[in-house]
Amino acid sequence: SVSYPGMYAPRSGWTTEAGCLHTAEALLDFVVQRTAKPVMVVGWSIGTAVSAGLLSRTDPSYFRCVVLGNPFTNMWEEGIALSWGALAPWVYVADTWRTEHRVGKITTPMIVLSSTEDEVISPTMHREVYDAAGSQQKRWIEAAAGHMGIREFADTPLFSAVSELCLAGETVV
Repeated sequence: SVSYPGMYAPRSGWTTEAGCLHTAEALLDFVVQRTAKPVMVVGWSIGTAVSAGLLSRTDPSYFRCVVLGNPFTNMWEEGIALSWGALAPWVYVADTWRTEHRVGKITTPMIVLSSTEDEVISPTMHREVYDAAGSQQKRWIEAAAGHMGIREFADTPLFSAVSELCLAGETVV
C-alpha cells in the first residue's frame, strides 16, 4: 500500500507524479526482494495513474496483472471536467498523470473497473483508458456504484476475472 506524500502523517510535502512513482517503485522493489514472485497491482482513482506509470516503465516480468478502478485519462482533462472548465487556463501548471498514454505500453493482463454512477471521474474516461490499454488480456467490469463504491464489485465477474487473469495456475494460501 502506498501513502501519497503530503496526504497523511508522517509523509510531508507535495503529492507529485514523480514522487508517487518513486514511492511505488520502492514498494515494488521491497515486495519483489522479499517474495521473488510477480505481483498483482491494484490502483483506484488517482492510484490508477500511479499503477499505470509503474507498469509502463518496469519490466513486465515483475507483474501478474493490474486492476485499475475508476481510472481517468489524464489529470488535465480530469481537472477541467471537475471544475466545469474553470481550471483550463491554469491546468498546465499541474502534473499530467497521462494514464491513457501509459496503459498503451502495458502488456500485463489488465482488469478495468468502472463505477457507472461515478460522481468524480466520468465513466467515459474509464472506458477511454480501457480502450487505450495495450494488453491482449483485458477485462471490462461495470458496477452501479459511486466513485468509492468498491464493495459493489463483489457481485460482478471481478473475482472470476482475477482468478483467470491474475492467479492462473497459482495455489492461493
